[in-house]
Amino acid sequence: MNDAQFINSLEINNIPWHRLLTVYGRATEFPNYVYKLYSHNKKEREKALKDIDLMLIHQESVMPVVPFALIFLYKTLEKNNEVLPIIKGIKSSVEYQFYLAKYTGNGLTTSPLPIPALLLDENLLPEFISEEIDETLIANYDFGIAYESTIVQAQAIIDYFKN
Repeated sequence: MNDAQFINSLEINNIPWHRLLTVYGRATEFPNYVYKLYSHNKKEREKALKDIDLMLIHQESVMPVVPFALIFLYKTLEKNNEVLPIIKGIKSSVEYQFYLAKYTGNGLTTSPLPIPALLLDENLLPEFISEEIDETLIANYDFGIAYESTIVQAQAIIDYFKN
């Protein structure tokens, strides 16, 4: 299955959100926030938007949850344009990461993992055991090829939905 087929067939409940890293821990609540974006209650939508925004980007870092969050934010955009500032913020952070890679000479991988591979066991957080273990895991998170692929694939998803 290529990335476009994967994106088109992806359903929110098929993602192991509880094993994807956000700014403040695991993305377990992300699907609930997305569902709230369809609410008729404006305050509920605003809170969901704030919660989503806080979990995705911090100091221009693109967290591992971002490519998958982007897919559902773009799908939500068809019915709720309130997510547009979050998408724009993600785009800006992704652009910054490419800029940083170019001007530091570190570069980003030219052979990123395919989007579905970002969900392979070795690229996810382990199942939850305790808050203490999570704190250690997150503090020592390996920002290697999977992280570089997260940035490259976030850009690929932005480009996909641009067309």
